[in-house]
Amino acid sequence: MVDFVWTTLTASGAGPITRTISRRLWQMALRLARRSNSSAFLTLVGPAILLATVCGWTLLLWLGWTLVFLADPMSVVNSQTGQPADFWARVYFTGFTLSTLGVGDYRPGDGLSQIATVGAAINGLVQVTLSITYLLSVLSSVVQQRSLAAQITSLGESAEGIAICGWNDQGFDQLTQRLSTFAPELVTYSQRQLAYPVITYFFSSDWRTANGPAIAMLDDLLLLLARVVPEKRPPALLLRTLRRAIHLILDSLYLAKPGSESRQPPLPDVGPLRQAGIPVIDDLDEGGVGESRDRRRQILELVEAQGWTWSDVTGAGRERRRWRRIE
Repeated sequence: MVDFVWTTLTASGAGPITRTISRRLWQMALRLARRSNSSAFLTLVGPAILLATVCGWTLLLWLGWTLVFLADPMSVVNSQTGQPADFWARVYFTGFTLSTLGVGDYRPGDGLSQIATVGAAINGLVQVTLSITYLLSVLSSVVQQRSLAAQITSLGESAEGIAICGWNDQGFDQLTQRLSTFAPELVTYSQRQLAYPVITYFFSSDWRTANGPAIAMLDDLLLLLARVVPEKRPPALLLRTLRRAIHLILDSLYLAKPGSESRQPPLPDVGPLRQAGIPVIDDLDEGGVGESRDRRRQILELVEAQGWTWSDVTGAGRERRRWRRIE
């Protein structure tokens, strides 16, 4: 019950049981995808984890109340004979009480059992209502995160391509307007991710609606725009706001892993921007990203944890949509 309330009402992440089981199931699915060299079935894993979570809550609640009604031999009796119910009859009585069906072939035997029956019925009604609300909220959040990813990837197929297409020989006016709409949506997405962590496991087979590659592409774009000469780049406040919004998303995912600091994704290439006539300060190197290292390490982990590779971010791995092993 604690895990259920924690997950559905606190809006601060999944309960310990839900979080552990969901993560283990997703990791098993990823390992199976690697071995089978196909990610097609991953689209079913998220819904399966969601349904397994709700079913698990129901079974645990059913088990708990069954134990309550097993404690007293006279807690459940046959409505016609008044004889104590056997084990399976008590399981049956608990089930229809939680579901509020009101089947009358068994009834509580004494005053305390009657109070427990009322409590079980209220408990079942609350759980059914909150479970349905939770399911609808999760599906709504999945649609929102895929919509945000589609908006980001619709700007171009790579960070370099977005920067070049957004350049108008004078600056990034139109691109700045589009980027300004992303900040509030990124913040909203981070809060939905924190409230409903299971949406992480809803795999999209199309990279254009996958939030991992989309967030990584946006972060690469911010790094590139930061290398443009100050008088031509988008406002510093906007770039800083977007970076902080990405931080909120990463913080909501619990991605940090001790000892993984050395793993860094490749830096975006400033060369194509220079060739397109965009005035840039200098090339990006590992020493130039400084404070972005932790963020980029977490983004790499996000991309890989969602069943993608960094080549899907840069565009090199999109020729085929089958699983590519992560080296």
